[in-house]
Amino acid sequence: AFAPRIGVEVKVFDEVPGLVLLKSFMRKQKQLEVLQKARAVARAAHEVSLTRTRAKAISKAHNLESKETFVRVSLPTSDYPTFPNHEKSGVQGCRISCEHFSSYGDGHRLTYFRGSIPTIGLADSWLSDLVNLPWVSAELMQQRRQRSRDLESPAKWRMTLNHYPVTHCADATALKRCGFPWHKDLEANGAATMILALAESATLQFGRMHDDTVRQDGLLESGQHHGDGVHEVATVDVEPGSLLVITGAARWQFLHRVLAADGLG
Repeated sequence: AFAPRIGVEVKVFDEVPGLVLLKSFMRKQKQLEVLQKARAVARAAHEVSLTRTRAKAISKAHNLESKETFVRVSLPTSDYPTFPNHEKSGVQGCRISCEHFSSYGDGHRLTYFRGSIPTIGLADSWLSDLVNLPWVSAELMQQRRQRSRDLESPAKWRMTLNHYPVTHCADATALKRCGFPWHKDLEANGAATMILALAESATLQFGRMHDDTVRQDGLLESGQHHGDGVHEVATVDVEPGSLLVITGAARWQFLHRVLAADGLG
């Protein structure tokens, strides 16, 4: 059984099996520290991407039907240290590589790391602590058995830094923070998805297609990204420092989206 530290509240959602919210998973002081370092990494990747003269690459594997492009970026590990890497990938000498999307989906910035993951102020044990969460470890073992994978091999990691900038609304009288359309995470992203809110609260919705089907890797027709044919099942508010764990049916059968919101990015 999971024994959370004092102050952590565990909330499950019966209507979306496998969805668990760990409220106040990270203490406030640590959340602010991690936020600062995550912003520094994301900002550095964005600034480097602006200096690239080579044409942007077209993403061949993403969870939206729309055409998405990115710039390959490398950052010095001396400035942005990484977790111990069992995959021996994602590092080029003393630099860490990533793919930076300056505008993804409805317009947010996305920086994608695989293999070598920047620590952003987290302890070296952070990744193993996540694997040891009961919902994550159970899902990992189940998926490995289904795919006849080695049950004892180290977990492979992917990390995405998502920055949702603010823009003026159509009437230019207020600021709006963009969202992320309906999608299901790529199968290649692994057995479980975990979302840690850092800057502002985020509101996510989980839903299913009205005909109860989901296309491979959650790809939808462009109109469906904005709700056509999707039945909303649950709404979850994820406050800064809280961790949303997505496993089981929530991971493989449900779609989810991030709602646009008023406020800072």
